Amino acid sequence: MLTHETLTDFQNEPIPTLRPSTGWKEVKIEENGENLVALNDLDQNLISVDPQYLNQKIPHALSLMYLREGALTALIQAAKLLPPDSRLLIWDAWRPLEVQQSLFDEFKNTLHLKNPSWDEEKLIKETQTYVSLPSNNPNKPSPHNTGGAIDLSICDSQNNPLPMGVPFDFFGKESATNYYETFPNINPEQIVFRNNRRLLFHVMSIAGFTSYDEEYWHYDLGNQFDAVRKNAIAVYGLATPKTK
Repeated sequence: MLTHETLTDFQNEPIPTLRPSTGWKEVKIEENGENLVALNDLDQNLISVDPQYLNQKIPHALSLMYLREGALTALIQAAKLLPPDSRLLIWDAWRPLEVQQSLFDEFKNTLHLKNPSWDEEKLIKETQTYVSLPSNNPNKPSPHNTGGAIDLSICDSQNNPLPMGVPFDFFGKESATNYYETFPNINPEQIVFRNNRRLLFHVMSIAGFTSYDEEYWHYDLGNQFDAVRKNAIAVYGLATPKTK
């Protein structure tokens, strides 16, 4: 069980400068064949599921959320590092390609409305900062299509998310995982945001996940995003839940 001293250590330990995911599409995949496993029926004292894209009525979004078996084992390990009155709050995990396309198109359209002078090439490039280009290429799958990517936060025992400064899917510089580490004169409210991000970062890192530097809520394990940060080979490619 996490002690008060360990929790304090987590919150006192800065989030380091994170390695970007540049070049992730070139990482080799050696698929290990792990199944996708549903998260919805896990111990609610450890993990709470709140499918954001279903709530937002994104086309093709699912009520069930999935991770690869190894990623799920690591997720449970991370959850057990939290204090007893806290749990991991899962917003999104594996996505069908149709959901990835819907999210990409929606954010691309938002950027176009805000930046009407941008051409198609720039729009696609900028969109990919926050939403990966949908791909059914087995050598370059979108991270969330592999079952090795997860969007999450921490909540209290009443499922209230801990304050992180900005909400899920806020597209701006404030979403960067270590954004509040850069403040020379940080105020008390921002210290709370910073420390909550530190807690999430450290429990996920100890469990083996790596953080996407642009989004405090996005973590990866086993896919190309994760592998490029670890100088490793990816073990999760495109995945689909097994049907009975």
